[in-house]
Amino acid sequence: MKPLSLDGPWRLILPGRARPVPASVPGCVHTDLMAAGILRDPFYRDNIAAGRVSADGPAVYEREFSLNPIPQHERIFLLFNGLDTFATVRVNGQVVGVADNMFRRWRFDITDVAHAGPNHVSVSFEPPGPRMAEAQRRRPLECPMRPGEPAGRTHIRKCKNDFGSDSAPNLPAMGIWRGVQVEFANCARILSVRPRQVHEGEKISLDLSVACDVFGPLEDPH
Repeated sequence: MKPLSLDGPWRLILPGRARPVPASVPGCVHTDLMAAGILRDPFYRDNIAAGRVSADGPAVYEREFSLNPIPQHERIFLLFNGLDTFATVRVNGQVVGVADNMFRRWRFDITDVAHAGPNHVSVSFEPPGPRMAEAQRRRPLECPMRPGEPAGRTHIRKCKNDFGSDSAPNLPAMGIWRGVQVEFANCARILSVRPRQVHEGEKISLDLSVACDVFGPLEDPH
């Protein structure tokens, strides 16, 4: 089956707001609040303070998606190409995975919780500040910091420019910053491919080591 894209309209739930904010994926809390007219451009004048407060608390992105009847031995995966940064992913109310790294993909097996028909997915984000502070308390790291830059940023896998640079303000973001899709596999999935060159005199051979996750019967190629 072809992957099902979950890019596009989502809903953003924030503490203190009675109604969800229309959101768009890929994106982040700041861009969604700006599109909704709630947050002014944080790069203009002194609007930066309001922009920083908007990412100081938790945020939840949610939406629905529908699946066709699922064949036997079919596995279903939810792929996030980018989550910024500390996130808990739920499908139909069940936790399917957690994320703590902005710079990698996250793929979660949702076979046991997804079903044919409508499904609900939510991604709960927590602000990076408390995580950084706790990591810094447990293992203090001293590194050059600009005025107002929080200590402990080197402990987490998040874009360092979010905390200020020569050309950007201290404005840490949260959100689903790259695309999302539902993937399907009916017998196996390739996990990794490792090439290795073998040099023997004037001969060179190439060995490939392929790691697979097999979860269904494989058809006889003959």
